[in-house]
Amino acid sequence: MAFHEEGRRLTQDQVHELHAHLCGTCGTSLDTMLNDWGLEEDDLTHDDLQEIDALMMICAACGWWCDTDEFCDSHDGNELICHQCAEDE
Repeated sequence: MAFHEEGRRLTQDQVHELHAHLCGTCGTSLDTMLNDWGLEEDDLTHDDLQEIDALMMICAACGWWCDTDEFCDSHDGNELICHQCAEDE
């Protein structure tokens, strides 16, 4: 049975489900999945958001959800972008 850790709104299973559903998609909203669980992004704790960010982020250039190891700084250093977008810059 999944349980909520102290200071968390999401279970580990939910975090992994978010990753599996969002990673590799474009235009998919985090809120869509959270709403299925009766949550909104504002409901998440700092720890929840940090765990999500440790696994995946949205590329500031193309909007794709990618694993965090696929990110680098943009050439101007102001945004995190995926490696593909960095090659295209």
